[in-house]
Amino acid sequence: MPEKRHCIPSRMHGNSKLASFKVLQPECGTRCYYSIPGAHARVVINQLNICRRFPMQEHSCRRGLSVKKTYGVFSSFVVFTGLFLSAAVYGQPVEDVCSPDCVLGEFSCTEPVTAAFPQGTCTLERGSPVDYYTLEVPEGSEQVTINLTPVAAPGAAGWYDTYLALYDADCVLIQLDDDGGDGFNSRINTPLAAGTYHVGASSFSVAGTGQFTLSASCREPFDQAALCNDCVISEVECGIETTGTFPESGCPRETGEDIDLYLVELPPEGGRLTVTLQSTEFTPFLQLFDGGCLPVGIANGIGDTARLNVEHFGGLHFIGVSSNAFQSAGAFTLNLECREVLAPESVCPDCQVGEIACEGSAAGVFPQSACLRPESNGQEVDIYQVEVEEAQELVIDLNSPSYDTWLELYDADCNRVTFNDDGGAGLNSRIMENVEPGTYYIGVSSFGVGVGGDYVLDVTCRDPFVPAATCEDCIAGDDLDCGGVEVQGVFPQTGCRRPAATNNQEVDIYQLEIDEDQEVVIDLNSPDFDTWIELYDADCNRIAFNDDGGAGLNSLLIQNLAAGTYFVGVSSYSGGVGGTYFLATICREATDLCGDCEVGLVSCGIPEEAIFPMTECRRTTGQFLDLYSIVIAGGNLTINLTGDYDTYLQLYDENCQLIAQDDDGGNGLNSMLTMMDLPGGIYRLGVSSYATGQGGGFTLATECESGDNFCVQCRVSAMEPGQSLTGTLGISECALPPFDQAIEVYSFTVDEFFEGRISVSSDSFDPTLALFNDLCDEFAFNDNCGAGTETACLSRSLDAGTYSIVVSSEDLDAAGDFTVSILSAEESGLFSRGDGNGDGSLELTDAIIILSYLFLGDDDPACMEAADSDNDGQINLTDGILILGYLFQGGAAPALPGPPGINTGCGLDIDAPGSPGDLGCENYSGCD
Repeated sequence: MPEKRHCIPSRMHGNSKLASFKVLQPECGTRCYYSIPGAHARVVINQLNICRRFPMQEHSCRRGLSVKKTYGVFSSFVVFTGLFLSAAVYGQPVEDVCSPDCVLGEFSCTEPVTAAFPQGTCTLERGSPVDYYTLEVPEGSEQVTINLTPVAAPGAAGWYDTYLALYDADCVLIQLDDDGGDGFNSRINTPLAAGTYHVGASSFSVAGTGQFTLSASCREPFDQAALCNDCVISEVECGIETTGTFPESGCPRETGEDIDLYLVELPPEGGRLTVTLQSTEFTPFLQLFDGGCLPVGIANGIGDTARLNVEHFGGLHFIGVSSNAFQSAGAFTLNLECREVLAPESVCPDCQVGEIACEGSAAGVFPQSACLRPESNGQEVDIYQVEVEEAQELVIDLNSPSYDTWLELYDADCNRVTFNDDGGAGLNSRIMENVEPGTYYIGVSSFGVGVGGDYVLDVTCRDPFVPAATCEDCIAGDDLDCGGVEVQGVFPQTGCRRPAATNNQEVDIYQLEIDEDQEVVIDLNSPDFDTWIELYDADCNRIAFNDDGGAGLNSLLIQNLAAGTYFVGVSSYSGGVGGTYFLATICREATDLCGDCEVGLVSCGIPEEAIFPMTECRRTTGQFLDLYSIVIAGGNLTINLTGDYDTYLQLYDENCQLIAQDDDGGNGLNSMLTMMDLPGGIYRLGVSSYATGQGGGFTLATECESGDNFCVQCRVSAMEPGQSLTGTLGISECALPPFDQAIEVYSFTVDEFFEGRISVSSDSFDPTLALFNDLCDEFAFNDNCGAGTETACLSRSLDAGTYSIVVSSEDLDAAGDFTVSILSAEESGLFSRGDGNGDGSLELTDAIIILSYLFLGDDDPACMEAADSDNDGQINLTDGILILGYLFQGGAAPALPGPPGINTGCGLDIDAPGSPGDLGCENYSGCD
């Protein structure tokens, strides 16, 4: 029996239960399957191949290192036809399927192709390479089966796990398949209209290589009704064994394998039918059809036996004898047993095979009663009765070396109390349940249908389980030391059930005293089992837990804790396991996320590319964490984190409180968060990894959609070029997040293009000026034009759009009147600082003009603003000396704009019109 393992699923959604999924896998790292109890079908999860041991619970799927509950259908396309199940993950290839670079040849319904893989450079969206071949489907042969198999035998050099893709002539995806064939081979069986198709030969792994054979068989479309008319070998009866040789009819079933049908007349009142097909010469496969030839049940063979147990409504039925392997043949025996259907409340008394006492044990062979388990998909059940004298915890263990067990507990009226699949060791079952005095029934059953074998059932009764008492009653050793001293133990020791356990996991407790507020690192390692660690407060309330935060399957928990008493719980991911473990606790200065872990600032619409990790900060589960700040005005925020590792994304508020987090919400293993209606302020984006120890390059991209923010709420009026307005800071009572400075907001709409200057001046306060885009994101800021502190200005070139001009001050108590102005380049004029004669160059003459004006009474320079070389708002000796020092001694350059050939060259005056620094410029031709 292969081990059951859990694996990464495709995205799951919805709220309707499709089936109870369980993973069957012979080797981790190759493939994960979900079997459907009763239907004997399997869904191949094609997306990823990370697998883990998993003690099964209904509707539960573990992705890599964490548990994710699933109650829906796979986004991989799942189709039921009768009780057949098929699955495919749809996605467009990265390369154009119809491109000549992707199509390497052709094959036909009679001529297969054998070739090396891969040969081209094309890939599927899932990342694996793919080579395409064309297939012509002829008229009259529209039932097509396509097989892709490696030439090398499994395990040999050149063998790989195949993957198959089918597209129509227009390159529209029809179907994908991983393991629809034998073993890990791929097969697509589907009706296709006559015409041309593109078939992609690929691999499940991105690294798969080797020789393959791609073949197709084309036949007449499958006729379901004709199957029951033309393929009946003989009649069979309940209670009478039939022997025969397979195949005889020459009929194919829908998937192409041979099938022989046997007719049976079932009692008209209905009942239960058990069909058993056995063969030592081929692997049997059973299929049951009703009188209309519609399939009502299937059963794959396990070993040499296929067993089908279903309820029926009487009348004619057809039993299909077949095999899942093509060209199978051999002798077989077929047995039918017909019985009445038991009401669910009758199962416990009527299907009883024995009684068992507390502290008792019973050995048996399953199945014995031939009763169907209530609410099952065809699994059988044998019942034991147990009497409980007082309120106790009932511990029931069901172990078998032969099959995958399933255990149920019923009350005196045969209502199910609880159930368990793999709560024991391996595939064995365990139930731990508090019960009141009374009669109970234990159901011995199986996970799969048609299986059985030897088992041992053990029952123990002990004092009731009280979660709140766990921390004090389940102490396993001396108190832990904050200094990192390692404790070695053997788990489980106390026999206590873990509070809130999902699968009867046990827990051993250690006490930990914290003398002052600190960050506590708890490290739990074991070479023998998959660890799980829990942290409880002084009242035994769980604070935090971790599964695989450490290396591999080990646990690591990092938590900021206040001084006090705490309890550490040593446990396991699954029930029924144990072994040696090592536990260490280190206490250190508490980490300040906002201060210690911040790496940089990001802006909406501007991707940030960097390397992770950049700090030593960690999430509570042990993975590294880097924080990037973003300031938004409010509205909707979409964050995408993509990397060359499995990313993990978190969003924190300005106080570093976690708001939201995501693992794989983006494409593939990338992360994405979409937050709606966020208030304006500072947020911190947490860049991390899904697993510990991961890192690499990443891109962090944000998109902001403006909501009802201050750019809209606080708008005073609209402005246009050439306009100056007066205002009063604080009159609108609006504030700029996150520091709540008083602001006044003006809108400015650019129809095509604007180049010019925006300025604000005030005699009452030191102003600042900021420009925000239509998303209310700040992109330009100034707090001083250079001539005193009473003016702020911005010279900008702006594309078409709506902008917000925000007047404020860095002084939180600022208030008073101001003037805000917008001047286009044509209105304000271009000039170059220091070029007093306006000839477009900076030379000795410009210094002489200034000195002659000052000391010889010459005329004013035509552009006084240009002559004010240090932009201090006046013409004096310093301006001439600055030019001479710049020209002959390598001194500082004149202030902006310019001088010619330096800094910005020609530009607008940075001083607001009418401000103390605005000396005017009547004539300047050096920038023409």
